[in-house]
Amino acid sequence: MHPNYEPFHKQAVDLQYKFHDMLDDRFNPTAQILQKEIHSLTEDIQAQKHPRDIENRVKIIQQQLIQAKAQAGTQPLSYQDNDYLHHNYEQLRVNLRHLPNY
Repeated sequence: MHPNYEPFHKQAVDLQYKFHDMLDDRFNPTAQILQKEIHSLTEDIQAQKHPRDIENRVKIIQQQLIQAKAQAGTQPLSYQDNDYLHHNYEQLRVNLRHLPNY
């Protein structure tokens, strides 16, 4: 993996593990979509896709987090965990803009 992508891969994997630890309802449809998108993000970074493509994947994850927060009934994450993940994905998205090929 190119050294420029290594910190992003590490951050994405760390967030993936945190998401799994924070998840309250693994069978929630939004949680399943989030799991798939978060896994795809780590694969996109590992494949060294264009930073804008990776940024778009992060935006999808953030939109799903917003949807999960707005769900009526059981939510896959607590509000605090959702906010924590959303904030950290935003930091990842902002940092991606510093890649030389952005």
